[in-house]
Amino acid sequence: MTFHVHKNGQPIESLEDWFQLAPPEGGRRQWKDGRSAKEAARRWLPGLPPEVVEALDSHPDLRGFAAQSAEPEVETQLDEFFRNRNHDLIVEGTCNRRKVLLCVEAKADEPFDDAVGTKLDQARPTSNLPERIRRISRALFGNETIKEIAYLRYQLLQACAGSLIEAQYRQADSCVLLVHVFRTPLTNDGRIADNAADLDRFISVLGSGRAEGAPNTAAGPFLVPGYMAIPRFERLYVAKAMMDMTTEHRGRRPA
Repeated sequence: MTFHVHKNGQPIESLEDWFQLAPPEGGRRQWKDGRSAKEAARRWLPGLPPEVVEALDSHPDLRGFAAQSAEPEVETQLDEFFRNRNHDLIVEGTCNRRKVLLCVEAKADEPFDDAVGTKLDQARPTSNLPERIRRISRALFGNETIKEIAYLRYQLLQACAGSLIEAQYRQADSCVLLVHVFRTPLTNDGRIADNAADLDRFISVLGSGRAEGAPNTAAGPFLVPGYMAIPRFERLYVAKAMMDMTTEHRGRRPA
């Protein structure tokens, strides 16, 4: 099955294509060797990365996933409020005769934003953020009590909500929120470990799926009740994959 990367109907066949058609929010400042935006582009251009295959194959529901197309820098409207969810990459494919959507969050060692409690403490009195968080909490966990999820990282809630909205829009049967980690000579192992712990805490609150410490695993399926724009969904998975560039020597493909 042919895999292709595209943006707005135009094919992406090189790193320069990727940057020209789908640059990261920070532009050239964010487009650097050893950081997540450029390394994700480099890793996904040839197709499904081996570490992602390993993560998906760790779960019987996702084993044998066949990727068909990928689109970088996809913006999803979460609600009527300001600032939407921006996915680093969305991948459409099939597995076990089901349409599967991968929503990729590429990560080096930057955190998943602040904790929910911190975000709320810092919000202005006129901010819509408390209402957004209340809706996401009810949609994902069936609970509007923010105190119980105050320690979770806001970006993970936002990413999951955006993934479910995209899955419904694209009529996918299964939705995978995939955190793709890049360990490079520029990253800090302590911060990567902190992120892994934050992701596992998020998975444990979602439900009874596995939240193993090792990378290249997938947890779920989780049934989320949904609320307002965020749909009820029966087949949500959370996967984590790591590309370790400090131990694996690889040549640079031409841009």
